[in-house]
Amino acid sequence: METQYPQDDVRTLSALTNLSEVVCAELLASTGGNLQATIAMLQEPDTFPTSPPPRTEPEPDSGLHGLADDDETLSSCTTPLVAPAPVPPPTPPAASGLFSRLYAFLASIVSILGQLLDHSAPPDARFSANYESQCPYPHPAFIDGSYPDVLLAHRSCSRPILVYLHSDLHQSTQEFCRSVLGAPQIIDFVNTNFLLWGCTSRTAELFMIAHSLEVSGYPFLGVLGEVNSRMVVIDRIEGLMPADDVLQKLVQAHEMYEAQLVALRHERLAQTEARNIIEEQDQAYLESLRADQARERAAEEAKRIAEQEEQRLAQAAALEQSAIAAKTLLKEEKRRRIPPPPVDGGPSTAVNVRLPDGRRVQRRFHLQTPLSSVLDYLEAEADFDMSDFQLVTNFPRKVCSDPAMRLEATDYTFFVEPKPA
Repeated sequence: METQYPQDDVRTLSALTNLSEVVCAELLASTGGNLQATIAMLQEPDTFPTSPPPRTEPEPDSGLHGLADDDETLSSCTTPLVAPAPVPPPTPPAASGLFSRLYAFLASIVSILGQLLDHSAPPDARFSANYESQCPYPHPAFIDGSYPDVLLAHRSCSRPILVYLHSDLHQSTQEFCRSVLGAPQIIDFVNTNFLLWGCTSRTAELFMIAHSLEVSGYPFLGVLGEVNSRMVVIDRIEGLMPADDVLQKLVQAHEMYEAQLVALRHERLAQTEARNIIEEQDQAYLESLRADQARERAAEEAKRIAEQEEQRLAQAAALEQSAIAAKTLLKEEKRRRIPPPPVDGGPSTAVNVRLPDGRRVQRRFHLQTPLSSVLDYLEAEADFDMSDFQLVTNFPRKVCSDPAMRLEATDYTFFVEPKPA
């Protein structure tokens, strides 16, 4: 019973080698269907037997003439290659029949794929120079460098990437490069609207990218673009087709990508506007909150000042009441110290005092009464504070500043004047 292997692996190997899918299926069968192991096997020709199994009988004619036809097809497909001469495979012992032809066929594949999948070769840092050496036709401008390099260029300018996978083993490659990539309308449109990046089939980078893009045929053009931070395949062109058809597909892919970009820009703009509205609302709320907090602080400050003023006024009132109480007590004390007026007929003196407010105060005192009693009388009975004043006689003018001075004359007339500063 024939074993079936994944069709994608068969097509990938067929696209890389331009061999029929039947032959590729046989190659996969030799490694149990492991594509990577098949490629590794084809890169190491020493893994093949140096001679076919011995046979004791002449081999009858099996009728498998199609294999020779496949050999001729492979030879015709690889004739126009511009590549280094393949390493000659080991010479098998003389043999005839199916095993001899199969060994020769596998040895030729080893030679081809040994160049095709050279993993030690660097990426196409100068793809354009290699391309021009093989296809000396006009072409759009290639971006030289690795695939990550073109991704950086794409993110800086937002133009979609046009990936060209160049298989110099394919019989349609030369015609595609001449009639499609060399068409003036293709050159103008690609140079204006795309970042063109190419990769040759002689590097492992092409195999990885082809496997990632699920390439099933060559020549291959893929339109890639970044949508929502992910690289996506916008459209693909596989196989040889007229330049006008290729241009139409490129125009449609570009319009599709631009539509996606416009939708994405609108979405991001809407998100930005919504974010701006939220930020404005947050800012307005913060400003309102700050204003409320400022009003609260102002109200608290006004309340604090009012409370302090109230406390100050209360303290001042208390001090004033204390001062009044102390003054009252002092007046009472001075009133008690004032001697009573003399009885009629006793030795006395008449004292007349003119106050600054125009009032006149008269009272009789005993002779030899100290002047301090007159001062006590003016403060206690006339309610006039003498702290900053002094008594002065007019004729002759004399300042009576000694409280211990005795009243010896029969009468006195005093004026009250401010004390000198």
